[in-house]
Amino acid sequence: MGLFEFDPSLYPKEPGVYLFRDANGKVLYVGKAIALRERLRSYARGGDGRVHIGVMLRRATQVETIVTDNEVEALILENNLIKEHRPRYNVTYRDDKSYPYIRVTKEEWPRIFVTRNLVRDGSRYFGPYIDVKRLRAFLRSFKARLQLRDCELAITAEGVAAGKFQSCLDLHIGKCLGPCVGGDDRADYHRRVETVVRILKGQVLSLRQECEAEMASAAGELRFEDAARCRDTLAVLEQLDRGQKMEHGDRSDQMDLLAMAREDRDAAVVVLRVREGRMVGRFHSLMRVTLESSREEILERFLFQYYTEAHMVPPRVLLPLEPGNRELLERWLGDLREGSVRIDWPKRGEKKNLLKMAESNARHRLGEWKLDKAKRERVPETLAALARDLDLKGPPRRIEGFDVSHYAGEATVASMVVFQDGKPLKRDYRIFNIRETAGIDDFASIGEAVRRRYSRMLKEEKTLPDLVLIDGGKGQLGRAHEVLRELGLDALPVIGLAKRFEEVFVPGESLPRNIPKTSAANRLLQHIRDEAHRFAITRNRDRRSKERKMDFLDELPGLGPVLQERLLKHFGSLKKIRAATAAQLAEVQGISLKKAEGLAAAIAELG
Repeated sequence: MGLFEFDPSLYPKEPGVYLFRDANGKVLYVGKAIALRERLRSYARGGDGRVHIGVMLRRATQVETIVTDNEVEALILENNLIKEHRPRYNVTYRDDKSYPYIRVTKEEWPRIFVTRNLVRDGSRYFGPYIDVKRLRAFLRSFKARLQLRDCELAITAEGVAAGKFQSCLDLHIGKCLGPCVGGDDRADYHRRVETVVRILKGQVLSLRQECEAEMASAAGELRFEDAARCRDTLAVLEQLDRGQKMEHGDRSDQMDLLAMAREDRDAAVVVLRVREGRMVGRFHSLMRVTLESSREEILERFLFQYYTEAHMVPPRVLLPLEPGNRELLERWLGDLREGSVRIDWPKRGEKKNLLKMAESNARHRLGEWKLDKAKRERVPETLAALARDLDLKGPPRRIEGFDVSHYAGEATVASMVVFQDGKPLKRDYRIFNIRETAGIDDFASIGEAVRRRYSRMLKEEKTLPDLVLIDGGKGQLGRAHEVLRELGLDALPVIGLAKRFEEVFVPGESLPRNIPKTSAANRLLQHIRDEAHRFAITRNRDRRSKERKMDFLDELPGLGPVLQERLLKHFGSLKKIRAATAAQLAEVQGISLKKAEGLAAAIAELG
């Protein structure tokens, strides 16, 4: 396939963003340019020398452009489009987890709490952070010492004046001054909130100096309550100081240091936050990159992603190398900070040593991640043996097992259990109440459960398992295989495990597979089959128990489904309903005293 041919002269000269798409309209690559026509001219000549761009141009069939007012807007739009489309030939993040932030709400009485969801309502956010456990402990301690509210009430002056709220335990044990009942001063509350905000910004030294001066002044003027308040704030700051042992350089330093480690298509970037000369935090992230991605490109992509969400831009950012778009990035960061931002790449001195420390952190983080990945991807020997015994294309890392349970031909249920890498994955277990099959028909019941399971997975485009295990012999297996064929899943491996001799059957083979009964592979299959059986029986027992309750309630006069549910919810068990007096029955919503007396009499007759 040749390179994508197009005429650059047809495109605008203005700054903007360009998108290359394939024949199906899928976005392959997103880029920005100060002058779109000039940038696209280089692509029309075969690319800019990067190997992956040449490969991309062989797959592209169309290019579209979006004009922006300036190059900063182009930078922002490029990042948003990369996040939306995740193009194959751009640098993208590997880890999709959302990191925690500290949110300070925009309310009359602001709340401060940990969140992973950013709501654009005027709230202030600080982060992202890595260790959510320590983050929550930090907030609990500081909020209690500063007596900031921990509730979710939407407190307003009108609501307080109308007596809309009631105080909680925090007021009585001294953790909160009770703004909900008029027990706190709003201006002082906001001052205490700003104390936490300044701590989060790293302004600990200046805050401490202000508190010491204010405490001395208040004590000298005999304002002992104000002095005590300053004393409590200083105690919080001293607690923070005890946890901070690293100090570097000038006390006026306000900067972030970024360093990167890379191996093949994996990269780790670490941010060290320095405020007032003190190391106040660290953040790291993993990225998935193309082999041809340059260090400059990776750092630029991380810079944009990180500071778009961080909400904390310092006046200085140190990098291990000069970025290709330094002036553009400085302008963009300056807009976020609402002040000037300088990007540097020191080559010697203390700042260079700090960058080396950050780089060491990045190498360590990448090494940890690759070690964890190796452990996760290591295939247990049992699965390798099972793949060999069943002639599978690869180890069956995800196995889904089915069983059927019924009681006297009624209340039939089918269970499905999931084993991932040989271990139960209980959050993915499912139960199917058999509706289409009447009486005792294990073959049809298995078929119904398999159809409902995999037709839904196909509809939702979910990843199919590596192996399906049916509890039963040739009959159950044959029905399950027939259903899978009807769904177009002929290639999905399915086996049956017969209880009598623990024999493993494969579709199309009259004789069982020769898998030793005592082998680890066979024991794993038995474990899955037994777990599916246990899960089915447990759920069937629960269902029969509920049906027996409803059978008893059906015999009571004048009770429809709604009142039956209310009775069960109110009393919690049939035993308590049987023991209830007419007055107690009348406490249930919808049951009058007269009706309750009739119910009590009917219950007594039924015994």
